Amino acid sequence: MARQAREPSLVIGARARELRRTLGSTAWATLEELLLDATPQARGDLSAQASARVLAGRLGVSKDTAAGALRRLASAGLVRREDHRDAARGVFARSVYVIDADRLDERGISRHAAPPARSRRRGAAG
Repeated sequence: MARQAREPSLVIGARARELRRTLGSTAWATLEELLLDATPQARGDLSAQASARVLAGRLGVSKDTAAGALRRLASAGLVRREDHRDAARGVFARSVYVIDADRLDERGISRHAAPPARSRRRGAAG
């Protein structure tokens, strides 16, 4: 029997309501997109490779609107952008958004690693 891949989950507590109201719906949805793609880093933060253009496509908004949402998240201290250059060509190769997991946790949002898949025995009720 093939096992299904388990995905990380977001847990949003009641304390997050104030953050959602403060950020606005577009920045909130942008934060969700970043968190869904984020990978854990050594010091406890999360990072997600993203661009305003990609996020705009996922959210159904303009590139400028997505860029504004990213700026709003940065102003709130929830994310910071790290640009990585292609040394050979001297151009920006990609942007990585580092998400402050501790600050999110303070605001009622946590991201949990995927729980291990439970194996099901053949013939077991389910």
